[in-house]
Amino acid sequence: MKQIPSYPKINLKKKKNLAIMTYSERKEKEKYLLYLIKNNRFISLEKTAIDFNCSKRTIRRMIASLRDEGHYICYCKIKCNYFLERRLDGQNLSV
Repeated sequence: MKQIPSYPKINLKKKKNLAIMTYSERKEKEKYLLYLIKNNRFISLEKTAIDFNCSKRTIRRMIASLRDEGHYICYCKIKCNYFLERRLDGQNLSV
């Protein structure tokens, strides 16, 4: 009988060691994320995801959650940055 060579199994999907977030931790991080956006300190999704120990998709979900709460968060494609939309009179809509 012919033996079939055995190849080592290769894991093509790399999984990050991400911690599970509780509700209170998520709300605390959303509050800090809003602070970063308000003060123009939000650098990138990747950097924020690393700092928060979560994925870029989770950061996008947090931004969507903040939008659902009534904060007018927009994305500038030119600057590649998130910001809070302002009224013509200069007041912030999300306050």
